Amino acid sequence: MSDWSKVTRPVPVPNEWTRPFWEAARRGSLELQRCQNEVVGVHCDPMIKEYCVRLTQRTRQHPDVGLGASPRGSLGLLHAGQARAAAQGRDYVLPDDVKVLAPSVLTHRIVVRPNAELRGVTAGSVLNEVLDTEAVPISGRRLA
Repeated sequence: MSDWSKVTRPVPVPNEWTRPFWEAARRGSLELQRCQNEVVGVHCDPMIKEYCVRLTQRTRQHPDVGLGASPRGSLGLLHAGQARAAAQGRDYVLPDDVKVLAPSVLTHRIVVRPNAELRGVTAGSVLNEVLDTEAVPISGRRLA
């Protein structure tokens, strides 16, 4: 018997008892795909995309941070903003979508320096500082 055969499992076949669960999973999968396609179509102004990038850049430049949010954090923030907008029935992202979701999307991507941790600095406090001081795009203008 090869090692590969030890890790593979036979694919279960739906029977009269499991068929309803398989069908529900299939419907759920199709619904999830529909929602994902809808979220991708939500418009995000270039100013808001730049805002996402600036937020993550600022986490990397912060003196108390050893490792800040990467460009993938910017993408996560953008996609989360699109999902929030779609969930609220809008076809466009607002700066508030990004600002509200930033702690959930970025905090775990920030590693605070040990000496800063000793002073009580946390990833959340760094992110709050960045959010409070970064200019928010409004109608094509940047305001603090």
